[in-house]
Amino acid sequence: MKNQLILFWRCILGPKLYQTYPALPPPPVRNDQQPAHIYEKNTAESLSDTVFFALKLSIGLLKVTWPLCLIYFYRRGLLTYDNGLVTLRLTGCIVIISAYFMLLRGVGRYVNPNYKVFIDEFFKVKHNSTPETRQ
Repeated sequence: MKNQLILFWRCILGPKLYQTYPALPPPPVRNDQQPAHIYEKNTAESLSDTVFFALKLSIGLLKVTWPLCLIYFYRRGLLTYDNGLVTLRLTGCIVIISAYFMLLRGVGRYVNPNYKVFIDEFFKVKHNSTPETRQ
């Protein structure tokens, strides 16, 4: 049980997997087909990646435009205590939604056998960095 929880935690916080390298080379494919070793995400992982991309995009946009927004809010008289509470509530909702989609991504990775193999190998190499484990 403890091992499964550790694996689930690693699936939540682990790196993104783009492709795998099979033990046997795949048969040659036509030019219009993708190779068989490209990692295929399931729906939960794809949905959470889309949400995280939208959050990163909006945070990046906010980093650039916050001085203009601050001037606009000041001139409109919106910098009050009540509006600060609304902003904190909105920030809390965004944090809860982010945590939910992190868990959803972890579940999607946990049920994917290719990602389980990858994360086991990744942490073996990370914690025991010998030439044998890197092979």
